[in-house]
Amino acid sequence: MPTSRKYISVPKVIKPIHYNRRRTPRLVIGKGYFICFGNNKVLPCTLKEIVDKEFIIVNAPSEFGDWTNFRIYADEIGETPEEAVVNTVTM
Repeated sequence: MPTSRKYISVPKVIKPIHYNRRRTPRLVIGKGYFICFGNNKVLPCTLKEIVDKEFIIVNAPSEFGDWTNFRIYADEIGETPEEAVVNTVTM
């Protein structure tokens, strides 16, 4: 796994949608996905665990260079960087 937090920038024409319109991608444990916390900046992540129908745990680079587990809604990741922006994590 890479040890730096390298963002992928997605063009601003791609916009997040309202949470009730998001769709969950096909979930496969160990598969690589993308996650966006805002500002069209995307990080690669790996699906570690499906907690239940609603929540998953992904492993993504932290601000400190190591990898951290995040518990998020299952519809807050994307199979592409653009899909991750559309499904931006809501806090």
